[in-house]
Amino acid sequence: GFADAQMNFDAGGSAETAADAQDAFELIAADFPELDCTYTNFAENKMQNRMMSETVQTFIYCFTVICGLIAVANVFNTLTNSLILRRREFAVLKSIGMGESAFRRMIAYECASYAARGLVIGLAAATAVAWALHRATSLAFEGLAFSLPWAYVGAAVGMVLAVLALSVAYALVRARAGSIVEALRADAI
Repeated sequence: GFADAQMNFDAGGSAETAADAQDAFELIAADFPELDCTYTNFAENKMQNRMMSETVQTFIYCFTVICGLIAVANVFNTLTNSLILRRREFAVLKSIGMGESAFRRMIAYECASYAARGLVIGLAAATAVAWALHRATSLAFEGLAFSLPWAYVGAAVGMVLAVLALSVAYALVRARAGSIVEALRADAI
C-alpha cells in the first residue's frame, strides 16, 4: 500500500560498495514481487562517466597526434620536393656566383616564410574555432571564461620550427648532392 518510497544509501563514493548494497537490496526486493523497485547507483554512474570521458580524451589525443604527423609529413615532403625539383634553378644561381652561405640563407628564408604564413593562418583559424566552441559551450554552461591553451600553441610553434629545420637541412643536403654541371645537363636532356 505504499504510494511512493525512496531510500538513499551513501557508499562513500565507492562503486563496489554501492554495487554490493544494490545486490543486497535486490535480494530483499525479490521477496516482495508486488514492489516496483528501481536503483540508481550514482557512484557507478560517476565512474562510468569518468571512464567514458578518459576514453574520449584518449581518442581525441590519438586523432590529434595522427593528424599532426600527417601534416608534418606533408609539409616536409612539399618543402623538400619543391627544393629538389628546382635543382636547375639553383645550379644557374651557383654558376653565376651565388655563394654557399647566400644559397643556404635564401633557402632558409624561403622555408621560414612558408612556415610563418602557415603558422599565422593556422593559429588564426584555430583561435576562431576555439572562440566558436567557447560560445557554443557557454550557452549551456554559465561562467566559462575564454582562454587559449598556450601550452598547445607553444607545442605547435615548436613543431613548426622543428619541421622547418629538418626540411631545410634535408633539402640543402639533397640540393647540394650533385655538381652544377650535372644538374644543368640532366635537366636539359
